[in-house]
Amino acid sequence: MTTSAPRPPDAPADAGVDATQDAAVAPACVLTFNAADPSGAGGLAGDVSTLAAMGAHALPITTSILLRDTAEIFDHHPIDADVVAEQARTVLEDITVSGWKVGFLGSAEGVSAVAEILADNAAGTSDRPLHESLSERELQVFLRLAKGETVGNIAESMFLSIKTVSTYRTRVMEKLKLQSNSDLTYYALKNGLIQ
Repeated sequence: MTTSAPRPPDAPADAGVDATQDAAVAPACVLTFNAADPSGAGGLAGDVSTLAAMGAHALPITTSILLRDTAEIFDHHPIDADVVAEQARTVLEDITVSGWKVGFLGSAEGVSAVAEILADNAAGTSDRPLHESLSERELQVFLRLAKGETVGNIAESMFLSIKTVSTYRTRVMEKLKLQSNSDLTYYALKNGLIQ
């Protein structure tokens, strides 16, 4: 699976680097579920550091808040399971994830929520068409590209920058595992998304 590092849609890119080149060198994104540890001794802080040292980009999902110092955990407060699930789903709608790391989940409900998310998003286990994983904005850009509109025309009509539309195009190509705009058109026709 290809990956893309998260970047706000309007964030400037390096001069001379287009969105396709930028995505090709992006680090693997790993969704990590763990507790917020204010001591930095473990939890999300440890996950972020470890994943960065491995060359990956951490996508931290907070499952619990620890009350601790460097020697001892005094208490923890689990985050509501629905909030944990919503954090993860929000990230998954926007960023292609290539791996998972599960740490302290805080409660039995948290375990169930994370298990459901992992089951719903495990690579290769879904019978859903790939385009159903696109965000609403990604789908809009995808359909316009598939109909032959240029990135510049899409940007102007949607009141977005060309860079933003290029970023959406890159995400769509990754999520649909396609290489070119003609592949986008073929996919849309084959799946009855355009005529």
